[in-house]
Amino acid sequence: MVLLILAAMTSALVPKLLAYQKDARVSRACEEMASFRLVAEVFAAGPGNGRYPRCSNDLSDPHSVASVLRERGVAWGGPGGARDPWGSPYRYFTAPLAPVPYYPLSYAFQSAGPDGEFGTEDDVWYTDWEPPRQGSPEGQWFASGMYPYVESVGTAGEAE
Repeated sequence: MVLLILAAMTSALVPKLLAYQKDARVSRACEEMASFRLVAEVFAAGPGNGRYPRCSNDLSDPHSVASVLRERGVAWGGPGGARDPWGSPYRYFTAPLAPVPYYPLSYAFQSAGPDGEFGTEDDVWYTDWEPPRQGSPEGQWFASGMYPYVESVGTAGEAE
């Protein structure tokens, strides 16, 4: 009888615990991207002279996002770079001010979310002018495929 009661209680609690775990992972992704954002904003206010970090994982470039984040203790770029709570790399996008490609006007950080696929309903993302959110990035400038990005793990990538 005791086992039956424990089994019933477990079957009722497991779904609730899984929901809390999902919420905790989304919160962690938002917090990590908020940290990335803080570093980008501090850089722009100081050594960046009003410019956000460049969309590059080139550690020899002191203005690359990899250099800027690594200087402040965030592993970015290379095989040991930051991963979201689901194990996927983060992406950093920039929207350059035309015609000067190295003067990022805007930026975004993005996680692929629980399904590990970018551009779906469970993505978690953060821009320089919007708070972190979970949902489809459809309609956002960085999801258009027209802007360069780099991933937190590995070398430079570009939107196709």
